[in-house]
Amino acid sequence: MRELRSLRGWTQQELAEAAGLHPVHISRIELGIANAALPTLVAIALALNVQVHALFGLRRGAEDEQPFRSSTAPDAIPLYDLRVAAGSFGAGQSVEAIDEVVPRSGIATRPGMFIAKVSGESMEPLIPDGAYCLFAPVKGRPPAGRIVLAQLRGVEDPDTGGAYSVKRLKMASRRPPRLVPENPAFEEIVVRRSDDLRVIAEVVAVLGVRRVRR
Repeated sequence: MRELRSLRGWTQQELAEAAGLHPVHISRIELGIANAALPTLVAIALALNVQVHALFGLRRGAEDEQPFRSSTAPDAIPLYDLRVAAGSFGAGQSVEAIDEVVPRSGIATRPGMFIAKVSGESMEPLIPDGAYCLFAPVKGRPPAGRIVLAQLRGVEDPDTGGAYSVKRLKMASRRPPRLVPENPAFEEIVVRRSDDLRVIAEVVAVLGVRRVRR
């Protein structure tokens, strides 16, 4: 639950307000010192836009197992290579998927979502280097405070050396947008011109990292 809340950039107070609960109760649930009744879990899940079972942690799978599996089911979503696809998202170009997959965690998906590996250490510990994440497309106003996949123009992400970036989007009145890392060893990216930033998707869940046994 804490991970899902952090991905959205919410404080315990903000989650409590969205779910109609007291912040102290949210804190006690996250600390594991209070049990939550089913109606409480449903309220939290609805606020976070996830199924109830996702509040108990996503199943990460075995060390040598991908956190998704190939599927031809109707709810299968694309698996993309961000290094290849990021420049084509939303630009009227077709994006070729590596595969059609479903998360092993059982987390619910919807049309437009996709899975991709996030490389780099700038979002650790929330998103480990090499973690596969579930993304949802962004339509309309960019979701300030959320972790997003952004396409950059005229600047490179120092963590990946590419024109795309996965960072927390910060926006404030009379200040340029900023892409902020979780890892304090990395500097934020300040976007001086609005045309140099296009928000493609937001991170919905961190599905896991495949660590092959040696």
